[in-house]
Amino acid sequence: MFELEAQQLDSSQLSPPVDSIAQPRITTEQIDTVSNTEWHSPQKASLYSAVLPGLGQAYNHKYWKIPIVYGLGAYTVYAAMANHKIYLGYRDAFRLRTDGDPLTIDIYDGIETDFTLQERRDVFRRDRDYFWILTGVVYVLNIVDAAVDAHLYYFDVSDKLTMQFLPSSGFNPYTGRLETTYVSLKWKL
Repeated sequence: MFELEAQQLDSSQLSPPVDSIAQPRITTEQIDTVSNTEWHSPQKASLYSAVLPGLGQAYNHKYWKIPIVYGLGAYTVYAAMANHKIYLGYRDAFRLRTDGDPLTIDIYDGIETDFTLQERRDVFRRDRDYFWILTGVVYVLNIVDAAVDAHLYYFDVSDKLTMQFLPSSGFNPYTGRLETTYVSLKWKL
């Protein structure tokens, strides 16, 4: 019924046709060049920020963030230390007042009651602890910021990538009234 015929092809028929659209082939030298290119590493940025806060931001070329990192860090450490100093004053005053010796007098004698000394001591201890926790949060956010910036290092932020918020309304010229109001988003990629 069906017959198959085998044709013998020469090597000129096996090569792909040459046309103006065909792209040149990639050579092994080009592959070696691409593989040896140093990419911006999120791990390296994270490590740098963990060792020295702000160094990951410098690695990412976001120098404007370094004063923010150090400003937040300095503020939280300063506030924790200031609250600790005040806490120690109230703690020592409360200990002196409640030691049972009528000859010991604290610096708040006649100014604060036993209850207010204890309350203020607890408030400043709590605030000190919160500021130390906040210092840790600032440190971790510094590392996370460096890692995220390194991941987005090659992200395209040109004018081609835009979004516009366009509030509009539909005016009907025949009735002279406002018929519809709508909001549209326009994406340009």
